[in-house]
Amino acid sequence: MSLPIVDIEKSLKRGRLVFKLTGSYIFTTLLIYLAVLILIAVFAGALLNPKISHPPAVTIISSLIFLWLIANLVLTNSLVKIEGKDIASNRANMKDYLESFYSDIDLQPGEQRMIRNFKPIGWLNWGRIITVIFDENSMYINITTLGRGNSASPFHGLVNYLKCRRIAARQKNVL
Repeated sequence: MSLPIVDIEKSLKRGRLVFKLTGSYIFTTLLIYLAVLILIAVFAGALLNPKISHPPAVTIISSLIFLWLIANLVLTNSLVKIEGKDIASNRANMKDYLESFYSDIDLQPGEQRMIRNFKPIGWLNWGRIITVIFDENSMYINITTLGRGNSASPFHGLVNYLKCRRIAARQKNVL
């Protein structure tokens, strides 16, 4: 699988990963959003149906599922900013840190301003893409979990965002 091509300048400007548009990327993204929106519509339709009475626990749980799905959609491509020194030292520090954080990581150098890691899905394992973008004195990190067909999973955005925040907090202590 080839990784989606990241538009670094647009990503830094928007604070989230922005990819070069290809037919397969547009198709998989639309399918993911459509599936999540259908799930939300089904839950909302069941909750708002006056013919069905719901205990308060069902309403609370359904509301939490709504919020979780929406948070995942919003946070899937979010970049977490980490203050650093300069590109060369930030690159070396982040590479060392990620290699200690993930035992199975193989960072692909790509270009000067970005490093990426791609772990394909396994029989029982989720896949992963780690993207780190370097700006003059800052780093931006994103982790994306891959599901079936090596497409971005719409259910891991919040967890991956929290992982990035944890990496940023630990990296801040190192710098």
